[in-house]
Order: sequence, then structure tokens, then C-alpha cells
Amino acid sequence: MSLQLNDIEKGLKEAIANSESKKKRKFVETIDVIVNLKNVNLKDPNRRFINEIELPNPVDEKTSVCFLVEGDQLVQAGSLKVDALGKEAMDAMGKAEKAAKRKFVNKYEYFVANTETMKLVAKNLGKLFGTHGKMPRPQPQGYGVINPGDSLAPTLDRYKRVVRMKLQKFPLIQYKIGNKAMDVKKLAQNLKASLDWIEQKMEKGKANIKSIYVKTTMGMPVKLL
Repeated sequence: MSLQLNDIEKGLKEAIANSESKKKRKFVETIDVIVNLKNVNLKDPNRRFINEIELPNPVDEKTSVCFLVEGDQLVQAGSLKVDALGKEAMDAMGKAEKAAKRKFVNKYEYFVANTETMKLVAKNLGKLFGTHGKMPRPQPQGYGVINPGDSLAPTLDRYKRVVRMKLQKFPLIQYKIGNKAMDVKKLAQNLKASLDWIEQKMEKGKANIKSIYVKTTMGMPVKLL
């Protein structure tokens, strides 16, 4: 990517300054990125994707993760004080009303299952997860499918640095890289890493990138490219 860290930092500082010159918000605004693409044939399903990528620095220290596991991993989830569903709870959710299922899926940003519980996940929640783009994804598409013997703590920590990249109906990718309270250099590192990934993912590399904007949640976009 032709953008250098200094250029990215400058754009981020401008976006944050624009935000701070406006009405004071009662929440910490996220830093959002909009990448507009060109010459991408989205009628070809091979050009569409939903991927999870890990950035160098935390994006959200409080990102919401729900584990869909059994046995020792269910015990670990309790010790870590993170939400989890075991077999019985997954079966019950599968029989729940549609409204309850939607509420459950919308409550969490990411879901993690193990290789043995994935059949239960597909049976009880697969259709809804698929609609919302939240099906646990194995490598190389994501980090949401782990082994039954894995410790949950590293996965939970990793998801603080993960963002979901989606290219579906329209030629653009939108995602967040952190919030305005973070160090600008760390935000710039996250943005640079994500843009490098997008360039690598595109069939024609940077030639498929039309423009790049960065903004705070409520702020005006600042053009980087």
C-alpha cells in the first residue's frame, strides 16, 4: 500500500480533531474505515468474502464473545467470566422463538465453537448465524473454530484485536480499527495492517482500491486516498 504511516497518522489526527470540535459525546467514538473498491465483479461468488483478521493492537478491549463449547471449556468460560452455551443450552436455543434467537445473535460480535460442537451450532443456529455473517469460521477465514483441548484465554485475548472484513453486495469494506481514546500510532498500525491485507486480498491489488476514508463514529470522513 502506497500510504505510509506518517500519512495515516495525519489523517487520523484530522478525523479525531474534527470530532472533538463538534458536540461533546457521552461515549467514546470508534475509529471507522471505509474502503471503496473498483473493477470488482461481485456477481462472482469467489470475489465476495467474510474474513476475520488479527490486527497488531487491540481494537476493542471489551469485544463481546460467546463460546459454544462443552466439558472443560465450559468450565473455563465460567472461570473467565465470559458467556458460553453448552450442548443443552444450544439445543434449547435451537427450539426458541425466532425473536429470542435474533436477540441472542445480535448480543455478541463473535461466536467461537470447537470442532466437536460445530455440528450442534450448524443444527441449532447455522441459518441465523449465516444470515448475520457470524458463523464461527476456521482458519484461514477466521479464528472461531478451536480444538476441544484448547485453552479459551488466548482466543478471548486474540478477539480483542480481530476485525471482520466483509465484501458482499456492494464494492466497499467498512470496519473499525479502535477508538479515539487510543494512541494514534497504534491506530495507524492497525489501519496500515488492515489496508495491506485488503490489497493482498484483491485480485488486482491496489488497482482495485478506489478511495479510503477514515472517520469517528459521529464525525466527518477524512480522505486518505
